[in-house]
Amino acid sequence: MNNSHLNNFFVLTFALTAFLLGFLIGKLPLVGVISQKEQPQALNQNPELFFPPLPDEIFSISGEIKTIESNIISLEIVSLTERFVFAVAPKMETRKITVAKDAKITKFDPFILPEIDKKTGEMKPFKQEVIKFSDLKIGDRITATAKENIKTKMEFEAAEIQLQILPELPELPA
Repeated sequence: MNNSHLNNFFVLTFALTAFLLGFLIGKLPLVGVISQKEQPQALNQNPELFFPPLPDEIFSISGEIKTIESNIISLEIVSLTERFVFAVAPKMETRKITVAKDAKITKFDPFILPEIDKKTGEMKPFKQEVIKFSDLKIGDRITATAKENIKTKMEFEAAEIQLQILPELPELPA
């Protein structure tokens, strides 16, 4: 055998050995590696590693208006007392909000950029348009703010309501 044939033989033998070794190692179970099915369970065992603790006090909530009767709004929200769990739909709750007669009701459109003062260069706050209670409708997303801790209260009085303007999402093709 000449030198070139010998070199080709060694290269081919090395490549075949590396391929077989890689194939066999790939078939071995990996210790410490979590499968995709096990990941949500592993993340849910220690949620504090990924999320901050739930606050002790909550003064405002956001959600979707389900009903409006007189000055009372039923608002569907994500639970304020239960942690988010990976790969599981969040627990939903309904809160009854009495809107005070003197409550400030505004419409907030985050797509209207704040103005910048040309002289000072300071940014002015986002504009909020004052609206009437009658402008709110079922399906609207709002933030309701109270003067008390409402974390566990199922009914409370709102001192302020902010209507959130969300972008129109295009229809997805079927």
